[in-house]
Amino acid sequence: MTMKLRIPILFVILSVTTAVYESVPGLFISTENYFLYSLQFILSIILLFYFFEKVMVNEKDVHVSIGLLIVAVTIMFELYRYMI
Repeated sequence: MTMKLRIPILFVILSVTTAVYESVPGLFISTENYFLYSLQFILSIILLFYFFEKVMVNEKDVHVSIGLLIVAVTIMFELYRYMI
């Protein structure tokens, strides 16, 4: 049984983008204006997802266990980040 990588890649994009925005806030244009900061965050997620669509990474077929493993590792990464 196979699945496409679309949903696991979305989880990875959300997790990594959130980690980067929380750990390096000075890297981005505006941290004082909440609207611009949120807009940057949302646009970066959309652009990364669009990039993966264009490169056709999201169309790859993998076994369901590999997809679930990617999601599980992403969840463990998030839990570890909040425990520190």
